[in-house]
Amino acid sequence: MEDNKKILEKLLLDIDILNELDKWTKDINFFEISGMANREIKHSETLSWFLDANENHNLKDQFIRRFLQKVITRNVDVIKGLDIFDVSALDYSTFTVKREWKYIDLVIYSNELKTVIAIENKVYASESKGQLPKYYEVIKKEFNDFDKFMFIFLTREGEQPSDPENWCIADYRMVIDALEESINSNVMISNKTEMIIKDYVSMIRRNFGMDNELKRTVQKIYLQHKKAFDLIFEIASTSHIQFSEHIKSWLEGNKEKYKLTFDEKYSTNTIIRFTSEYIDELFPFDDEKGDDWKYGYSFMYEFKIRKDSIHLMGVLANLQRPNSKYLMEVGKNVSKATKWRIVLPAKLILSEENIADGLTPEVIKTLDKALAKSIEKHVVNFEKEIKEVVEQNI
Repeated sequence: MEDNKKILEKLLLDIDILNELDKWTKDINFFEISGMANREIKHSETLSWFLDANENHNLKDQFIRRFLQKVITRNVDVIKGLDIFDVSALDYSTFTVKREWKYIDLVIYSNELKTVIAIENKVYASESKGQLPKYYEVIKKEFNDFDKFMFIFLTREGEQPSDPENWCIADYRMVIDALEESINSNVMISNKTEMIIKDYVSMIRRNFGMDNELKRTVQKIYLQHKKAFDLIFEIASTSHIQFSEHIKSWLEGNKEKYKLTFDEKYSTNTIIRFTSEYIDELFPFDDEKGDDWKYGYSFMYEFKIRKDSIHLMGVLANLQRPNSKYLMEVGKNVSKATKWRIVLPAKLILSEENIADGLTPEVIKTLDKALAKSIEKHVVNFEKEIKEVVEQNI
């Protein structure tokens, strides 16, 4: 403890070195104040505003046209039915921009031009299994009379999509380049719009590691006081433990009400495991058998805590026990792993907006309601399906 105190004292005595960050930390930025940097949904909402040629930013089609030109230039082998001449000449005033349409982040379409553009935006979250192929089929089905399509997988650094034959790679460098080019064009925008764009670009550069001067400054400060910052990061990075401890406490306090079996020793800081009375009937606890968890359980429900969300899922760890076939029948379209299988697909409990706020009193209320819903709805419905399958096989 004394060594840690001396490490932090050394940093504080060299406080002048931190003044080098004033250029960035004292800059007033609306998006930083709002806490938007880590909120994927807010990025999508902001992009939907920029992408709409009819919105009140007065950029008209400058941003959407320049952004799509950059996407096509990088993905010439993927685009089908559209080329650089098309996106340069399209009348973007005929397009409608939809947010979270059929769970797709952004869908931009023109009935008049029979053209649709789908954008899946991943700032921090990763692509879910089968997500892009599914969205591709949804768009093709819903817009079956359209003849021009573009599917864009937008990530911070241009990650490879799982469906590279149909989805284009795009990154936030394209976004900020298109925005900066737009405000430097001949369009007449207000001072407020210009401020919004500059704040947004600045926030992306700072938080997505694109500001080279900031990176050099931070690296220099970190190397001079590495032990102090490592200590700070170690303590500060444990915010997910608050959610973990609260969920464990909630399960302990509600296990009789919902007839759950919960023992903290089967959980970690990011995965909280439990079973139910009905699951325990199907798979009696067997400490010697152990199954693949070595816990004595063949199936367990899991609350999984990620950086940007909390989900409930159900995992089967032994496919050989007699009643495993019933769970595999219910979850036949989910995970096909040979050692264990996700038979209850992930159900969202808490979104990244709430996670980013930390465990505030408001978030606790939201989390408690979501936990109750996860048992009363997801677990109950899942076990109802299992019971139906069991009855059909009797």
